[in-house]
Amino acid sequence: MPLQQELNHERQLRHQAEAQLAIAQQELRSLQAQIEERIEAQVQQRTMQWELFHHLAEQIGSILDYEQLFQSLLEHLQLLVPCDVTAGVLMHPKTCELFFRSKQPLMSQTQADLIQTLLQHLSQQQQSDLQDHALRLHQVHYPADPTTSGLIKTLRSQFVVPILDHSSPAAPVFGLLLIASVDSTPFTDAHQQSALYVAQQAAISVQQLRVLLQAESSTHQEEQDKALLKEKELSELKSRMIRTISHEYRTPLTVISLAAESLAHQYSRLNTRQRHNCFQQICRATQHMNKLINEVLWVSQAEAGEMEVQHQPTNVVRVCRQSMDELAVVNPEDGVRIHFQLTGEDVDVELDPILLQQVLTHLLSNALKYSALDQSVQLRLEITSQLAIFQVSDRGIGIPPADRPRLFECFHRAGNVGTVPGTGLGLAIARKCVELLGGTIIFESELGAGSCFTVTLPRSPSS
Repeated sequence: MPLQQELNHERQLRHQAEAQLAIAQQELRSLQAQIEERIEAQVQQRTMQWELFHHLAEQIGSILDYEQLFQSLLEHLQLLVPCDVTAGVLMHPKTCELFFRSKQPLMSQTQADLIQTLLQHLSQQQQSDLQDHALRLHQVHYPADPTTSGLIKTLRSQFVVPILDHSSPAAPVFGLLLIASVDSTPFTDAHQQSALYVAQQAAISVQQLRVLLQAESSTHQEEQDKALLKEKELSELKSRMIRTISHEYRTPLTVISLAAESLAHQYSRLNTRQRHNCFQQICRATQHMNKLINEVLWVSQAEAGEMEVQHQPTNVVRVCRQSMDELAVVNPEDGVRIHFQLTGEDVDVELDPILLQQVLTHLLSNALKYSALDQSVQLRLEITSQLAIFQVSDRGIGIPPADRPRLFECFHRAGNVGTVPGTGLGLAIARKCVELLGGTIIFESELGAGSCFTVTLPRSPSS
C-alpha cells in the first residue's frame, strides 16, 4: 500500500511539472511574440524614420526659400517626434526669422511664450540680447483637419536643439529648433536624436541656401552692373554718333547751301567755269554725305548680323589695285603716294571681294589722311599656302597709347587728329569686315612715326 501511494504521488508530481512546463512554454511563446512585436515595431519605426529622413533630404535639396525650408523641416519633425508644436528660429545678419507649426490653434499668449523661449535660448547661445535685430514672424501653420479645433493652452514638455554652422571651426549657433507637447511625459533619447538629425539637415540646407542666394545676388548685381555699363556705353555711342554726324554734315551742307545760293542769285553773273565749279562742289558734298550715311547703315547692319558674306575665287592683287584706283579718283595724288608690293604667287583666294575692298580702302584712306602730302604709304601683300596677309603702313602722326584700346570702336577718334575730318567709322568697319572674312587685324604704332596695320585672312573658309 505505501508503494502504491508513493507511485500516485510521483504521478501527481509529474502531472504538476508537466502543467508548469506547459505554462512556462506558453509564457515563453507569449514573451517571444511580444519581443517579436516590439522588434517589428522598432524596425517599422526605424524604417519609417529613415524613409522620412531620406524624404526630408530629397525635398529640402531643391527648396530655394527659407520659409519653405523651415516649414518642411518642422513638418517632418512632427512626424518623427510625437509632439503638438514645432518651431524654429533662423539668424540673419540683421534679422531673426521665426517659424511655427502646430497641430492645433495656439493661443496668442502661448505663441508669445514660445517666441520668448526661442529668443532667450538663442540669446544665450549668441551671448546677445538681439535688440539690434528685426523680428519676422511667419504665419502659424495649422492642419486643414476640421476636427482639430481645440486650443493649446499649456505646453508641459519641450526641448530645444541648436542649428550649428559646421563650416566655422567654432561651430556657432545660427538657429534653433523647438519641440513641445501638452503631454507631461518627457521626450526620449530617440526623439532627441531624431531632432538632432533634422537640425543637422537644417544646418546643411541653410548654409547651401545662403551660398546659393549670395551667388544669385552677386550674379544679379553683376548683370545689373553690366546692363548699366552697356547702357552707359550705348549712351556715349549715341552722343558720339550725334556729335560726329552733326559735325560731318555741317561742312558739306554749308558747301551745298553756298553753292546753291550762288547759282540761285548770281547765275547770270557767273561764267561757265564758275557754274561748273558750283555744281562740282554740290556733287562732292552730296557724295560725302551719302558716304557717311552708307557707313552708318553698314555698321548698323553688321552689328545686327544682317551682312551676308559671298565667298568666291578672288584675285586679291586686282582688289588691291582697285582700292588704290578708287582713292586716286577722288584725289589723283593719293594714287601716286601708294606703293604696292607683292610677295608670293599671284593666285586666287576664296573670299568676299567687296568686304576685302572695304578693308583696304579704309586702311589706305586713313594712312593717306594722317600722313604728310610728301610721305608715301606702303601696301604689301604676301600669299602663302594657307594665308593672304595684307600690310598697310605709313609714316604719319601715329596713335597715342591712350587711344589704342578703343581704336576700333565706332565714332572713336584719336586725340591727336586735330582738324583732320573723319567719322571714326573706318577702322570699325575694317575690323568687322575682317571678322566676317574669318581673319584677324592687328596694328603697331609709334606716336609721330607712323602706324602699320596687318590683316591676316585664310585662303579658304574651311582653313
